Amino acid sequence: MAVNNQIVLAHIDRAMGRNLSEPNFLVRLTKAFRMLQAERRVPGASVNEDLAAAEHYLFARQAVANNVCNQGQMRTLVIGYGGLKATLQSVGLGHLMQTSANPTSRASFSSIEWGLKGVSDGEDDRKKYLPGSKPAPFNPDFVKTGSSLDDKIKWLAEKSSAYMP
Repeated sequence: MAVNNQIVLAHIDRAMGRNLSEPNFLVRLTKAFRMLQAERRVPGASVNEDLAAAEHYLFARQAVANNVCNQGQMRTLVIGYGGLKATLQSVGLGHLMQTSANPTSRASFSSIEWGLKGVSDGEDDRKKYLPGSKPAPFNPDFVKTGSSLDDKIKWLAEKSSAYMP
């Protein structure tokens, strides 16, 4: 199944709309991400590629917007996670990427694109809602995925983030 961009946008809009009563936009972003994250943890929903792409977008956007990590680190995580997930799935080891008892969605270039769009939109949000802030330094604690590969992902992110602005 391919990612349907209209459905991804509908998930994002639904999550952001559910939190309109929150006056702080950055808090609203985080609440929207947490809402989609919770939905994906429901058995059967974790493999929905459209929901996964929407969650990946909001994860990246809220992390960069809230200055939890910088855009270079998040780009590294988005691309590295997607590439590692695709590689492991291709050799039957996709379960190593699971962060819960539920299986992961299929790796896709579209999901990576949505994550990268979240990085870009999050950087715009950081500049707008945290004016004068400088991008966060590398955050080693932010590379934890909850999977059995955390140490390897952390090492990769530390090495590669030095090469990305």
